[in-house]
Amino acid sequence: MWMVTPRSVGRVAYARMARDGVIRPLLPGQALPGDIEDVPAVRRAALARVLPAGTQATGLAAAWAHGVGDRPESLELRCHARRRPRQANPPLMTTCHAVGVIPADDGTDLPVAPLPVALVDALRWGPLSDAVPTVAAALDRGLVTWADLEPWRRKAVSSRSPSNIHDAWTVLVTYRAIQRDTSTQGLRAPVTRRAS
Repeated sequence: MWMVTPRSVGRVAYARMARDGVIRPLLPGQALPGDIEDVPAVRRAALARVLPAGTQATGLAAAWAHGVGDRPESLELRCHARRRPRQANPPLMTTCHAVGVIPADDGTDLPVAPLPVALVDALRWGPLSDAVPTVAAALDRGLVTWADLEPWRRKAVSSRSPSNIHDAWTVLVTYRAIQRDTSTQGLRAPVTRRAS
């Protein structure tokens, strides 16, 4: 069993296993046994299990599934226009955006958006305090380049979907410039102190 849920072992056993460190929480109601490594492929599979049919995880949740950023507290979902998915009891708060699902190369729907799409969507709809450092970390680690993000940013700007992509992109560029300046000069970010 690669995924442990309260339904598969019982709520009491699940709680005991989590408390004893036998399993490691992955998403609400899902955990990994101690002998299975927490890698992006496992995260994507776990995330796909909680998605409503016909949707695609994007934003910070998808970035986490690709190995960048923290465990999601909510799900940003892409869905097809004129289609609202329904799920009786989602494990996380969800927001669905009718902007279409990004297909795989073979034309099938992917349960998790590709990383460049997910990062631009995080800047569009996520809190900037989380999205900007996540995108910067992906750029730093070489998982994406500015060239990978640019076509999706242009598409987001031209879409009718409301977003804060202009402000987010400006904040990201400024954040990266400050990050680069402080790392190349060996300086620390200025600390302001209140006069006493």
